[in-house]
Amino acid sequence: MTKKAFPVTLAVVLALTTACGGAMATRNEGSREASEGPVDPYGDPRPSDRDPFAGYLAITSLEVPAAADTTGEAAGTASAGGWAIQVAACSSESAAARLGELASGDTGLDFVVDREGQWWKVRVGSFATREAAGVALEGVKSSGYDDAWIVERTAGD
Repeated sequence: MTKKAFPVTLAVVLALTTACGGAMATRNEGSREASEGPVDPYGDPRPSDRDPFAGYLAITSLEVPAAADTTGEAAGTASAGGWAIQVAACSSESAAARLGELASGDTGLDFVVDREGQWWKVRVGSFATREAAGVALEGVKSSGYDDAWIVERTAGD
């Protein structure tokens, strides 16, 4: 930097610093800060008299679907003792429940998870007769569950 440029640069820096830092911000007497002190950006929000939901539609009703019953019979299935279509057997209840939800979505049939010994058996549908289950079995197989078969659910299932 040349000797002539230094005083000019110094004068510009000092002028900007003085101009920017010299003005004082004044409080608006009607503002929240004037009546309640400075705002703490890390503090809790201050209470307000305004409705925080103004402008949003009111929710007058809410429908919540029932939770799937993965340890017994799913909602909408017939009582135990009917016929069902087994699509898989899993070693854990959580895996069987996930597979049951997938199979139910793929086939359009309700699912149940029955425990037999160490296995959690995933079954879809509930049918009064073996013949009715046989008709549905073709649809289940066409949904990608080629190894599915018909089982009779006993009272212990």
